[in-house]
Parts: sequence; C-alpha cells; structure tokens
Amino acid sequence: MDPIDKKILWELHEDCRMSYQTLSNILGISANAVKKRVAKLIDTGVISSFTVMLSIDYLKSEVLYGLVYTDGEEDEEEFIQSLGSNGMVHVVGTIASGGGGAYNFFAQYIGSQGLSELGRFVRTLPHVTQTEMFPLLIPKDHRGVQALPVRGKEQGGEFSRTELKVLRWLVDDSRMSISELASCSGLTARRVGRTIEQLKDKGVMFSVRWNLSAGGYDQVMIRTLIDEKKLPITEVAEWVRERFPDQFWLPYVSADEPIVFLSFVVSNMQEAENIAQILKATDFVKSTKVSVRFSETKFPWMGYMIIKDMVRKAGLYDS
Repeated sequence: MDPIDKKILWELHEDCRMSYQTLSNILGISANAVKKRVAKLIDTGVISSFTVMLSIDYLKSEVLYGLVYTDGEEDEEEFIQSLGSNGMVHVVGTIASGGGGAYNFFAQYIGSQGLSELGRFVRTLPHVTQTEMFPLLIPKDHRGVQALPVRGKEQGGEFSRTELKVLRWLVDDSRMSISELASCSGLTARRVGRTIEQLKDKGVMFSVRWNLSAGGYDQVMIRTLIDEKKLPITEVAEWVRERFPDQFWLPYVSADEPIVFLSFVVSNMQEAENIAQILKATDFVKSTKVSVRFSETKFPWMGYMIIKDMVRKAGLYDS
C-alpha cells in the first residue's frame, strides 16, 4: 500500500460517493488510474465495504477502544459474534496473547448509561476474565486523524419522506449513481442530487470500511504511555506521522488517561518492533506495548442501523 492508496482510502472515508474524476483532480493522476487502484483495493479486501451512516455529532455519541481477555476456553468465532452482537460494537479483532484469549474492539455509545451498559455486557460474556475500556478523544479537526464517522455539519433534524426514500436505496448501495437512485425512488435526478446534499448537511456520511491486514501486511497497535510534562498527548500523532509517514495509520487517544494507541501497517514484525523501540527511546514516552491484530470482523455501525430502522418505520421497504 503506497501513499496514493492511503490517500484514496482517506478521501473515500470522507465521502465514498466521490467520483473517480474528483479523486483524479485531488491526487494528480488519471481517473482511469484511480479506478484501477480502487478496484485493486476492493479485490484484495483492503476496502471491505462502502456504507452510509449517521455521524457521531448527529447521534451525540462517543467512541471507545476496548480490550478483552478470556480464559482461552471459548470458541473464538462464537465469542467474536457474541461480542459483535451488541449494537454498540462495530469492530472485533483477535490479538496476540501470552495465555488465554485476547481481543480488541471498537464501539460507539450514547451517554454515561450507554457506556455503563456496554461495560456490563462485555464483562459478563462467558469466559471473560478481564476487560479494559478507553473512551477516545475525538478532535474537532479530525481529518486524517480518526477512522470514525465523526463530524457532520451538525444541523441535525428529522428526515423528510423524500430523504428517507433516497436513504432506502443508499443503505443497500451507498455508491449508487444519481440516475439509478432516481429510477428506484421515483424522483427526478435533480431532486435526488439535491436530497443527497441535504442529507450530508444533516449529518449523514458516506464512507468506506477497510481491512488494513489484507494484502499481505500486518496491522499492529502500539499502546504508548505518554509523559505529558514532556509532550501533550494531542501532539503525539503529529510527531509519529512525521517520523513514520509510510507505516503510521491512526492514533486512538484515550480521553481519560495519558495513553495513545498508535496503529501501524507494516510489512513484518521486525519493522513493528523497531518502531516501538524508537518510540520508547523518546523522552516523552514512558512505555510501549505492541499488539498484533491477527484478524478483524466488521459489524454494522450504530448510525447505519438507525438509518435502516428509520426507513423500516417509514414503511419504505414495502414500497
């Protein structure tokens, strides 16, 4: 995965309905070259799906990164499905462990009650021996920082029936063309185009989901304890990005503790260990711990399921 592929993924994360020509203008390569690269990312599984969802701002929700440890007696696939069955959980991965089972997950929750319910759910799953949950800091200026459905335009509000008619088809294919949407919804192409812009203004996002372990690479998470007297935790990501521009992917910054989980995509584990050693040698890092993500299972975003429920309640699946 080269810098152009990374840029394509980030642009599609912001708006997966972006045309090949628009991507071409941004990247400075031909639209045909962009189309081939996107096709390859899909074929290799790096792009796992395209989706529509409500932004975090629209839902007034928060996100967290969690770690779950088990006694090792569980059926791995059954455990992953059980953890992912909670509507707040949208990614579950398996990670290396010295004993028993170990998993990480990402979840979205609304309010302290949602966080409490999620914690209780995870702790009471069969075979669980220990859990850690880290609510994440989501900066307002998020572009290129968090792979989350973060900030819409914050207008919010109820969706009209026309908007729901368009969403009814976009939940099945978020990249459906304007002409196809017009044909399916019974609206004019002009009306569809205007409606999509209205949806974006209200906080609907069209995004991409990826699997960074696809294509022969390793995805690692380096748990990094920061000495905030030396460097504010909010500035760590920029330092890491400048030092490791090719391998660094994302920071997941704990909102409660001076811990940042740094995500890297590397060609081998020696490369990951070298990165961890360089990090540990800096004066602002107290400790590092490398976790290898062996697999990753996607579950629907909360904001996607809420849209589907809105469409169902409007009776549009029967029309």
